Amino acid sequence: MTEPEQFFSADRPGKNPETDDRLGYAPFADRLASAICGMSTPEGIVAAICGEWGTGKSTLIEFVRYYLARREERERPDIVYFNPWWFSGTEQLVSAFFYELLATAAPNKLTKRKNLKRIATFVRLISHVPIPGFKVAEEFAGIIASEGNIVQLRQEVTEILVQARKHILVIMDDIDRLPPSDIQDLFRLIKAVGNFPNVIYLIAFDRAVVANALSESGVQGEDYLEKIAQLVVDLPKLDRAALDSMFMQELNDLIKDLTLPEFDLDYFHEVYNAGVRDLLNTPRNIARLINAMKFTYRPVAREVSLADFVALESLRLFRPEVYRWIKANTAILAGGTPSEFESTVIKSILKGFIEKPNGPVDALAQSLLRKIFPRFELMFSTAIPDRPSAWRKALRACSVDKIELYFSFGLPEGELSRLELDGLVNAARDPVPQSLGEILKRLTEQRRRGGVTRASQALEQLADLAEYASIDAKIVPNMVHGLLYAGDAILSNADRGLPYGFVENRHRFVRLLTLLLRALSLKERSELLRTAVQTAPSLAATSQLVAALGDEHGKYSGEALPEDKRLVSAGTLLELESITGNRIAAASDEGSLQSVPDLDHVLFRWSDWRSKKEVSEWLTKDLENILAFLRWLIPDEKIQDRDDPIADLSGRRYRQVALELIGEEDVSRLVENFEMETLQSHSRNDAIRLKLLFGFGVPKDTLDQGPDHRPP
Repeated sequence: MTEPEQFFSADRPGKNPETDDRLGYAPFADRLASAICGMSTPEGIVAAICGEWGTGKSTLIEFVRYYLARREERERPDIVYFNPWWFSGTEQLVSAFFYELLATAAPNKLTKRKNLKRIATFVRLISHVPIPGFKVAEEFAGIIASEGNIVQLRQEVTEILVQARKHILVIMDDIDRLPPSDIQDLFRLIKAVGNFPNVIYLIAFDRAVVANALSESGVQGEDYLEKIAQLVVDLPKLDRAALDSMFMQELNDLIKDLTLPEFDLDYFHEVYNAGVRDLLNTPRNIARLINAMKFTYRPVAREVSLADFVALESLRLFRPEVYRWIKANTAILAGGTPSEFESTVIKSILKGFIEKPNGPVDALAQSLLRKIFPRFELMFSTAIPDRPSAWRKALRACSVDKIELYFSFGLPEGELSRLELDGLVNAARDPVPQSLGEILKRLTEQRRRGGVTRASQALEQLADLAEYASIDAKIVPNMVHGLLYAGDAILSNADRGLPYGFVENRHRFVRLLTLLLRALSLKERSELLRTAVQTAPSLAATSQLVAALGDEHGKYSGEALPEDKRLVSAGTLLELESITGNRIAAASDEGSLQSVPDLDHVLFRWSDWRSKKEVSEWLTKDLENILAFLRWLIPDEKIQDRDDPIADLSGRRYRQVALELIGEEDVSRLVENFEMETLQSHSRNDAIRLKLLFGFGVPKDTLDQGPDHRPP
């Protein structure tokens, strides 16, 4: 099992050049190790490895240690790995250094009280040796006067090192990450002890950072470095191809144990080359991204596009202001072609952000944003892609349904996971068709944010799979039967009467079924539909499906599709309409029709496929039948929070729609026999519905207007 500190170490350098050399440093490290072993060090040597922050200096040092460990014992030096980060203040730094050094060179001498006292004195003196250009402190002069000759003390330490008769390699790394004052303290120390015999100092730092820190003390930083280091080695220029290879290998290591959805490799490389590649310009940046993704990517790995997630995480780490702006503006970034008004607003917001003086959006960030979010193209073009179902299937960040996942680092409550979606598809492989239906029924009882059912998301995502031929045609019959088994539960009021712009479940349901049916031949479709329409327990869902098939023949709205594009022939359609019409009539006789969802739609289809007279007779037989119809025609959401519901609703001409089924004469007869006191026994909303139907309080000029709200 991977140790946590190793798993999440952002700066863990490579240690073994035979397995970790992704930057091509191994040959250089081998030569440097050989040079260290061959150095003559009567007065000590300071060797500096210089490279920009995050370019792999620590990895090079680890490789040097690796090659030194493989030399003959008589050739290789003893190694003191001195970490200046552990100490604060000049005296503590110097003290720690000498105890580390002498513990390696002569541990027996170090334990003697006399030597400990002399070393402690030398530490105090060295701690106050100034860098040239510093003002000599009065305290330094006082220490010399009270403690004795610094030259004599230095000679004693030198003798200890000579008598040890062994080379010592002192390694100091991460110097450039120290505060400027600590960098000054450290180089004061190196200046004072750099010529100790038999000692080689291998120090690693970013030359510009250290030179600037030293310059703050009043000296010329570059000149001072040249005087201290006898050997300065600049890291080999990073090979871009090596960095690419390093990132891809690290990414593969991250995802190899994860179960991921299919993704478009071409799109991944497009996003990578659009800006991610330039952000990952050092080994440290690569390590930071991979380390972050070990925490943020795993919880959503099956729910998001790997390419988009890598891009947004790169922006979060290396362009945080851009990332914060994206997170705050997801509503305008997700989606395809907006309306003309929306386009003007969005373009204004984008322009303000991109063209902000001294703003965070450089050419690199802009290139990346244009690749991830098509709406950024509004800055440069009036025509942008509009493929919401394709984006949703690909789990893209530009999908309205997916974008929030990229900023939650986990699946929001109520969202359908990829694992659950796979479970739905696998349920259709069960020999019992009801297996899928039962799962869908459970999803209708669970809510997503905003109150809609989780079944709505299931229908959308299954439709995306069907649209892109990702569902095996062999399981289509079971999927159709399963959907029709759960259909009436899916067509619940929870997903009806939604605000403008929301798609109701009946539209999702029909889209999914028609996409599934297109995977079959005409003969297979016809046989499947005859059986399904006859046996499905969901009467409303069956009516919706048969009506959608009729739409393709131009029966209810729009133009007819070409004959070769229709799912069924005209003859098969008549059969299906007859079967469904007969089932509706049977339900009216059995007394179960009142409880059927989408009753307004079902009654209109009954009228179309059987007889308007039958519908009118059923409605007028019982006032509860009329109310059951009106509750679907005029949902509670249409009545609530209206100051004058009768006046407001009459403008929608619901009464005229109802009269298409009930008839003027039947309504007049009902009004004559209606007792106003009856309204008191009904709810407020039902009373309003009856008043609207009977014309009580409805303005005269609205009574004769034609219908505009008949269910499709």
